[in-house]
Amino acid sequence: NTLPAFEVLQAMASVLPGQGRQFEFQHRLANGSLRDVTVSASIIQVEDRTVLHTIIHDITDRKRAEKELAESQHATMNILEDLAETNKKLQGSMNEIEAKSRDLQRSEGFLKNTGQMAKVGGWELDLVTKRVSWTEETYRIHEIDIGTPLSLDVGLNYYAPESRPIISEAVRKAFEMGESFD
Repeated sequence: NTLPAFEVLQAMASVLPGQGRQFEFQHRLANGSLRDVTVSASIIQVEDRTVLHTIIHDITDRKRAEKELAESQHATMNILEDLAETNKKLQGSMNEIEAKSRDLQRSEGFLKNTGQMAKVGGWELDLVTKRVSWTEETYRIHEIDIGTPLSLDVGLNYYAPESRPIISEAVRKAFEMGESFD
C-alpha cells in the first residue's frame, strides 16, 4: 500500500457495520512495482468476532485502458475540430468559386450576346494538339453546324484568298517562335 499508515487506518475506520465501502489506490507489490487496485471492505461477524473483510482487485489494466481511451477520444476530438475548421474553409472557398463561376457565366453570356449582335466571332488554335476551336458566332457566320470539328486548313480556307498567306505566316510564327497574333 502506498498510503501513509494513518490514511489506511482512517479508511478502515470509515467502514461501518452493515455498509460496505470501496476504495481505489495504488498498491506496491513485493517486487516494488505499483498496481492500481480497488479494495472492497466491509465489517462482518465471524462466529463471535467482528472482522474487517477486504477483497483487493487489480484494476491496473482497466485504468491503463481508460487512460488510452481518454487520450484517443481527445485526439479524435482534435481531429474532428480540425476537420470542422477545414470544412468551414472549404465551404468558403466553394462559395467563392461558385460566385466566380456565376460571374464567368454572366460574362460569357454577355460576350456571346455582344458577338451575335455585332456578328463578330473568334477562333483559337491549340499549338500542342493543333485543335481548332471556334466560337458559336463564328460557326453561324460561316453557316456551319455548331460543334462541327474543323482542321486548321479548313478554317484558313474561310479567309479571303489575299489574306490567307498573311494568316498562314502568322500561324507558322506561332508554331515556330510562340508569337501570338490577332
